[in-house]
Amino acid sequence: MRCEHWLSQENHIFDRLRITAEFENYALVDDIEFKIRVSSTVDHSHPTGFLFLCPVKDLQTGPSSFRWPACPAYWSLDSSGGERLSVEDATRLGFPAIRLNVELSPSSWDARTYAGLRKFHCGKGFDPHSQDVARHLGHPIYQVSGELDAECVHISAGEMIENVVVPNGT
Repeated sequence: MRCEHWLSQENHIFDRLRITAEFENYALVDDIEFKIRVSSTVDHSHPTGFLFLCPVKDLQTGPSSFRWPACPAYWSLDSSGGERLSVEDATRLGFPAIRLNVELSPSSWDARTYAGLRKFHCGKGFDPHSQDVARHLGHPIYQVSGELDAECVHISAGEMIENVVVPNGT
């Protein structure tokens, strides 16, 4: 989602979600990176093994929902990956630890920015609480994901990640 697309209709989305304050607590997620890191080790005494990664499609659970699958990566002693090593067995055999990380690149604006946009949109003859500016500029129209009165999603470690808005028709 591009910030100009968001800023042309953010008041409409905030109205739909009944958000009236603390706008800086909400962010537009520009990018989500799921990272798998293998810790480096100087001890190469572990047996020959193979690292298997889940397909990227396994990270997506819905049109705008993502989470780590039950087994995003594992070690195996056989090249087909048919026999997974448990974390305990991999550690005991000396394989490097696998670390999972999710990095978000958010953008957010404060109440003064949104108030300024409302005034600007009004001054140009648009209803700032509609998506008319976005339509006029030819931007994608966003809608609240899920039910009409969906609650905003709070992201904590290990939880599913969901976008608040998704393009219409996806």
